[in-house]
Formats: sequence, C-alpha cells, structure tokens
Amino acid sequence: MLSLKDLSIIYMGYVVPFSGIIPLGIGLYRFRELEPALRIITGYLLLSVSCSIAGTVLASQNINNMPVGHIYTFLELILLSAFFLAVFKYKLFRYLLVLLSLGLLIFLAVNTLLPGKIYHFSNYGKSLEALLMILFAAGYFISALDHTGPKATKSNPALTDINAGLLLYFSSSLILFIINTIDLRYVTISIIVWDMHASFLLLMFILFSRALWKYKA
Repeated sequence: MLSLKDLSIIYMGYVVPFSGIIPLGIGLYRFRELEPALRIITGYLLLSVSCSIAGTVLASQNINNMPVGHIYTFLELILLSAFFLAVFKYKLFRYLLVLLSLGLLIFLAVNTLLPGKIYHFSNYGKSLEALLMILFAAGYFISALDHTGPKATKSNPALTDINAGLLLYFSSSLILFIINTIDLRYVTISIIVWDMHASFLLLMFILFSRALWKYKA
C-alpha cells in the first residue's frame, strides 16, 4: 500500500508535470490559429514537458538532474520574457522588461557556471525569476485596465487566463523558495508547500488549456 509520501512523490513528480501535455497538445493542434504570444506559450509548454521527461529519466537512473533544471530556468525566462514583450505595448514596460530580464539572465549564467553550482538547486535564482514573473504578470493586468490610449494593452480572455495562471504559479513558487532558503527546520512545512506548489502548477496548466482551446483570433 502506498504511503502519503509515495502518493505525494507521484503527484508532484509525475501527475502534475506531465499534465502539461494537455495544453501542449491543444497549442500544437491550434498553432497556426494562435497569435504570436500564445505560440510562445506553446513553446514554453513544450520546454516544460521536455524537461520534465528528461529530469524524470535522469532521476530514474540515479543521475543528478539539476543541470536540466538550470537549463530549464534559463530558457523559461527567455520564453516568458518574449511572451510579455509580445503583449506589452507601453515602451516603458518593454524597456524595463528587457533590462530586468537581461540582468537576471546574466546572473543565472554566472551562478550556474560557478564550481559545483550546476548540480545544486538555485533558490536565489528561482526566487528572483519568480519575483520578476509576478511583476510582469501584474504589469499586464495594470496595463490592461487602461483602454484610453492607442498603445493600451489589448485585454482578451486568453491572455487573461495565461497571465492569471503565471501569476498564481510564480506567487506560490516565490513562497516555496523563500521557505527553502530560510531554515532547514521548516522542512516539514516545505514538503506541504511543495504539494501546494504542484497544485498551483496544475491550475496553471488548466488555465493554459482553457486559454488555448477557447482562443478566437
């Protein structure tokens, strides 16, 4: 009989990550119909599922899969920055996005190349990425509220769902990475938060699926 810990591992390690196949399939099926921003999200889902498979295969062979995680974080930041660049219309938001994303990419690259770092989880790098994605998602919602100018961000249900999913997921990620950084005495709380974090990832995939399926050009 499976213990709660075993069920948690199956849920976090297999069920939730591979649930990304559903929105990915929808995105690939409707790829030609999608606007550029949603095509980027489809690419992001392809990256997510591919890295989940690679990480699972390496872990099953008792091989450290942290290098896959570092590569995933680097490419994730590039793709999501490209997504927000596609939806932002205000020059100020676009300049800030490029500046902050480049700065974080340099930090991630330097941090990964330090001796031994590529084989360890980067709480600081992931925390900064999560914070940046929260700011970008919040920036989208703020700009979408302004419909008075010719450069106002066009709000549509698909982009709203995508940004809501990103905001919820990266908010939970930030909480998780902060807890992991504070003190090892919080390991029990950390396990609970990991389960919650996986649930928010699943919710993000659900919102992505709805956005891609209901999108109308």
